[in-house]
Amino acid sequence: MTEQLWIAVLSSSALTGVLVAVISGLFGLRARRSEYVNEYHRRILDKRIEAYASVEQLVFGLKNVSLGCDGLSDSVSDHLQKFMDLFYGFDADKEPLESFGQRHYDDLGSLRVELERALADDLLKLDDVGGFLKAKRKVAHGHRALAVGPDGIRELGRL
Repeated sequence: MTEQLWIAVLSSSALTGVLVAVISGLFGLRARRSEYVNEYHRRILDKRIEAYASVEQLVFGLKNVSLGCDGLSDSVSDHLQKFMDLFYGFDADKEPLESFGQRHYDDLGSLRVELERALADDLLKLDDVGGFLKAKRKVAHGHRALAVGPDGIRELGRL
């Protein structure tokens, strides 16, 4: 009887050991997967923060007077595209930058305000990496044709 009791205790301990090893292995795999997902999100956030820092520098520069938009939302990318469209016709050999800025003062001001608002909206949702990846357009941003005249800028359409 004592021998059967020892066999039962030992087999029960061995079974418990195997069960504990399997469960801890599964938890370990799950933890590693979570670490991978967290690192992926951390890298995307770092890239987005870097992109937004560049936009903030641009906005700060505009207060005082195609980019690669990878890492920016479509809204911020579109506003940056409007700035690029405005400066597309600028020729430094024909006109000083200061004159160009004075001539387009109102347009630059409104574009800057729109960009600041889009930037603020996006920074509020910066940690939503999944939503950012789902919302990002699959197609490349097109260029817009603009007409610059005495009454300001008007959009002619996408090229």
